[in-house]
Amino acid sequence: MQNEQIRRDIFIIDDDEEVRMSTLALLQSQGMSVMLFNSAETFLSKTDNSITGCVISDFEMDVSCNGIELLKRMQANGYQLPVIIVSGSLNESSKTNAIRSGAYAVIEKPYPSQLLLETINSALEEF
Repeated sequence: MQNEQIRRDIFIIDDDEEVRMSTLALLQSQGMSVMLFNSAETFLSKTDNSITGCVISDFEMDVSCNGIELLKRMQANGYQLPVIIVSGSLNESSKTNAIRSGAYAVIEKPYPSQLLLETINSALEEF
């Protein structure tokens, strides 16, 4: 009997199209299945708590739901997957708050591609 592998997608949530597309290209080059969302609200409306994989979310987006609010809403709705927060403008207090709110990791932009890939792979192994 063959082991069926659970499909695990990478969900990129960022209001910056250039960031979404460059991250998409990087992850697809590694054979990862990727879905793109331009806001946390779109992600939450198009998915449910049965999804598996990993979320990569910008911390500050142009709409009302930032990375920490996204974490809280995901937890309230029973999502069980790691969330990596990325941002170019987090101070130490915000980073600590993101981790305390349930983020798997916080990575500062611009980040080395290898750091993002290692963090994703580590998160997928743990969940």
